[in-house]
Amino acid sequence: MNEEVERIRTLESRAFQEKEKLRSKLEEMYEERDRTFQEMEMLRKQLEYLAEENGKLVGHQNLHQKIQYVVRLKKENVRLAEETEKLRAENVLLKEKKKNEF
Repeated sequence: MNEEVERIRTLESRAFQEKEKLRSKLEEMYEERDRTFQEMEMLRKQLEYLAEENGKLVGHQNLHQKIQYVVRLKKENVRLAEETEKLRAENVLLKEKKKNEF
């Protein structure tokens, strides 16, 4: 009977030690999972930022859209150049008119 009790105590002690080792490993895994999750969140935010910056640097990816954008810019540039020339001519006329009044 004493041998049986002693054997059960030994088995119980081994089971308890094994349980504690497993609990320790589980805690380590949870901590590692939390660290990995935090790192992933940080990397995800960094990826979003870099994607936005890349978009700013690269501009339009669609070549057709880029061509249309450049054409619009050129047309606007021509229009503004014409308007500037008209305003310069008007300015010269106004200066001459003012000069003739005195």
